[in-house]
Amino acid sequence: MREVCQGCGAAFDATEGGGATHAYLGASPRCWAVFGEVLAREYTTPELMGDTHRISVDAYAAQHPGCPEPRTAQSINVHLAGLFLTIEEHRSGSYARTIIAALTKFPAQLPWLAPPAALGNTADAVTVQSVIAATGADDHARIVRLWGTYVWGIWHKHHDHVRATVAAVR
Repeated sequence: MREVCQGCGAAFDATEGGGATHAYLGASPRCWAVFGEVLAREYTTPELMGDTHRISVDAYAAQHPGCPEPRTAQSINVHLAGLFLTIEEHRSGSYARTIIAALTKFPAQLPWLAPPAALGNTADAVTVQSVIAATGADDHARIVRLWGTYVWGIWHKHHDHVRATVAAVR
């Protein structure tokens, strides 16, 4: 039996009993569990912390935006800002965290951004499933950068909004 994630479109072997999901991100239980495995790998591999970890968190959240509500509106804005800074501007993860912290001080000013039609259910998609298949730290970091680039690209209709939002807090 296969479980298809409603967020990224990745298909996983379903686990019995379902499992936990995030409170507001739109991910299937198995996809959420695989992301937990990716995070565990990053937390236990020092060279994956920092920029790689920042991109992982931002790519996953942006690929699983959930439904319109205040928490998800803030989430998608800050995680797209993180991708803009690390992928497009080649800024460090720590710089992105500083800007994200500034953005979270004004949640009411962060509108819901309608997600693209395909968040990952295309032939060229890069998802958390791509990352978990990595062999070694270098491969993991390379795939995470591809993932971040892919996710930033699919949100292209909101790039100008994200750039302006980041500019407002710099």
